[in-house]
Amino acid sequence: MNKRQGSGIIIYNPELDAFVIQLRDIPPFGWAILGGYVKKNETPDQAAERELKEELQNIVFDRQNLQYFKSYDERPDGFVQHIYEYLTSQRFEPYEGLPVLVCGEGADMNLVTRTQILQARLKSERDILDNLYDSIPNHLKNSKVMRAFTRYLVKRIYTPEPLTLLWNCKKIFNDYFVKEH
Repeated sequence: MNKRQGSGIIIYNPELDAFVIQLRDIPPFGWAILGGYVKKNETPDQAAERELKEELQNIVFDRQNLQYFKSYDERPDGFVQHIYEYLTSQRFEPYEGLPVLVCGEGADMNLVTRTQILQARLKSERDILDNLYDSIPNHLKNSKVMRAFTRYLVKRIYTPEPLTLLWNCKKIFNDYFVKEH
């Protein structure tokens, strides 16, 4: 049996000691690293590259900066999450009125420090917004109006301060912080 797989990316700027995180606009809602499912006939590292380019549209991508970090296969459903690090010197500064981080997917992106991550509160696995979203009929979930409303709600509920990280992302960052560079 093939296990479902995903690839996640820790985007790190060592000069700023800062990380790019994404506010998810589908359950589970909350702040997380970028990533997504590995598609059929795709390797986890190909999925990581694709997801990085899709989700953070103003990234100056260099394949040499994408390195495997660790895999997690602790979920009861057998899902395997492959984590990569992407080291960048890109500062994500505003350019001619464009936003700092150009979000291709998700409700928002943010550049956060190691301290903010360490002080982040953990989001429970499910909350009222997750349950509310699940109760909406599928044909309505994908409408432009519903997607815009969901993004609005998520931004209002999960404001950047204090940071609310999904539980698995907190674990991933903790493992990343103890690894030697």
